[in-house]
Amino acid sequence: MKKLLLAVTTLVLVSTSSFSQNESIDRRYELYLGVKVGGNYSHVYDTKGEEFDADPKLGLALGAFVSIPIGT
Repeated sequence: MKKLLLAVTTLVLVSTSSFSQNESIDRRYELYLGVKVGGNYSHVYDTKGEEFDADPKLGLALGAFVSIPIGT
């Protein structure tokens, strides 16, 4: 599962960075709307060696953003 998550994250980062490199038009004065997606993996463990039972959790973080040009 960790390898799959790492592969998907790498693919998204590479495709996003290559897409943003191809724009040569100045778009600083335009309104942008977008979506952010991320993954979470949390795991609780005991450092003192006591009996502790916790299951790791896999989560998803979703969000949106607006980029508004102010002051041209």
